[in-house]
Amino acid sequence: MRKTTIKLPINGKEVEIFAPTVRVMKLAGLEKSDDERAIKLVVSCANMSSDEVESLDMLDFKAIEEVIKDFLQPAEKSV
Repeated sequence: MRKTTIKLPINGKEVEIFAPTVRVMKLAGLEKSDDERAIKLVVSCANMSSDEVESLDMLDFKAIEEVIKDFLQPAEKSV
């Protein structure tokens, strides 16, 4: 399973983030709003509780969210 560790810009805590699985994407897709979907992805991929995620500074939340988005980009092919 793909994963990476980042240091949150505001909190300073190191967080291990896993690439989302199909199951995680499916569960997040069941949420009603974009914000709820984003929170569900961060909860699942960063192994954090909903309370922990909802207490994050927005810059820290966005940093985690960007890593998750990067996992969803196609890999570059070497020629």
